[in-house]
Amino acid sequence: MTVELEHEIDGRWIAEVPAVPGAMAYGETAEEATSKARALANDQITRRQKLIDKLLLNSSPEPNSGCWLWMGTVARDGYGDVYVPGRRTTQAHRVAYEVFRGPIPEGLHIDHLCRVTCCVNPDHLEPVTPAENNRRAGSAVTHCSRGHEYTPENTYFRKGSDRRGNRDCLECRRIRKRESRARGANW
Repeated sequence: MTVELEHEIDGRWIAEVPAVPGAMAYGETAEEATSKARALANDQITRRQKLIDKLLLNSSPEPNSGCWLWMGTVARDGYGDVYVPGRRTTQAHRVAYEVFRGPIPEGLHIDHLCRVTCCVNPDHLEPVTPAENNRRAGSAVTHCSRGHEYTPENTYFRKGSDRRGNRDCLECRRIRKRESRARGANW
């Protein structure tokens, strides 16, 4: 494990293990700083390995899609939840990205390229802007809630929507209009 040392102006030593984020420590001597930095690095590596073990133990590879399906706690919205010591319960796919790929860039969301919300395969996860995440989620919906396909002939884009998910099914609109007329109400 490589340790970088620097002697500070105030006389203290600072040691850092560059390969392990957060493994940096001060000491009165170079040996003390090095020892503390190595201990922090080993602790970080152990925590990371425990998270990897937890992710692998609680997921099941799906052979056709390549997804790693989260078998632990799943929230109502379909995303897996995992407890990370020292943090609150966190979405499993976010933990998977951080453990296997690194920190999530600030302001970005993690998008499931596979569109499977309980997938924790890091190859299926990509950091994107919230707008891009919403655009992708909207384009993944190909049918309305009643099962009618969104085709150019059957899709109405609401004013000001600039075609990013604010759409209505024309067949459903026709059905609602017929039902409303049958009740005697004005549409």
